[in-house]
Amino acid sequence: MNTDASSVAALYHRLPWLPMYWPQTLLSVLEGRTDNAVLPTFFSHPVGSTVAHLCRHLESRAHADPLIHVIQDRVMKLERNTNGFSVHTAQSGMLQSLRLGWALPPNMGVAAAGHTPDTDRSKRLPLMLCFLKLRPEHIDRECSVVYGVANDTGLYRITNNTLCGAPSEDGDIYMVAEANPDRFAAHHGSLLDDQEVAAAVCRDLAHMGLIRRSAKPVATEIRRFAGARPVPTHDSVQCHLQERQRLMALLPGLEPLGVCAGPFSVGLADHIVQGLQLAKRLDTPEITHSSSFHSYDALAHA
Repeated sequence: MNTDASSVAALYHRLPWLPMYWPQTLLSVLEGRTDNAVLPTFFSHPVGSTVAHLCRHLESRAHADPLIHVIQDRVMKLERNTNGFSVHTAQSGMLQSLRLGWALPPNMGVAAAGHTPDTDRSKRLPLMLCFLKLRPEHIDRECSVVYGVANDTGLYRITNNTLCGAPSEDGDIYMVAEANPDRFAAHHGSLLDDQEVAAAVCRDLAHMGLIRRSAKPVATEIRRFAGARPVPTHDSVQCHLQERQRLMALLPGLEPLGVCAGPFSVGLADHIVQGLQLAKRLDTPEITHSSSFHSYDALAHA
């Protein structure tokens, strides 16, 4: 990701790496040893679809369910009282709930509770995505996911969405190349034109042996996101945990979800598991699905 890793908290230093890429795993394979051998790893993904399609399907189910009330509004104020929680919104008035889940950063919850949050000390990196549509004859080597660990290209991860189960009605291959724009610029210069960026990505993919040098994509699209990748420095992790503890003290009984539960608890699987745990928890009062989702959706769409 083209950033100094010396400040990364030890607890998270392996976060970007799968077990098959851990140094001791690679060393054991190179030395022919099996004591650190990794069992076959199976990655789950939607069959004949994409994760984005699955998310849209879940969202449509939520909107259609009569027990779920989706409110897209901004949270202005949070209060704890004898009847539970009060959520004051910008347009929808006040919502009451016996239980409250907060899935936004804890410092935003502290501010909504009427207190001044601590200064944000998080470190975040930019992200660039290059979406490619290629003909099958353009592909030189079929790999579902490739991590660029060498410093000979500007890319750090390439995903063949077609191999990962994304539908392709026209038979074309859909790939996504991810890069830190700063690292990418260090290799290719400051390219502002999207077509030039896509051409540079193709050169990197050809250098990695994934596509042919003569490949010309059918279609490309570039997306850029500022501050998309959080870096788990010791300082930022401690700041997050302190703000979460402060929020829990201000609003006793609040259920931290998503990024509030942890700096990197932001995956779809994290959210599903957290929701199931919350629904089955025995130390909280029984309530209807409707009242619980009032508060969650008001916060999730803030």
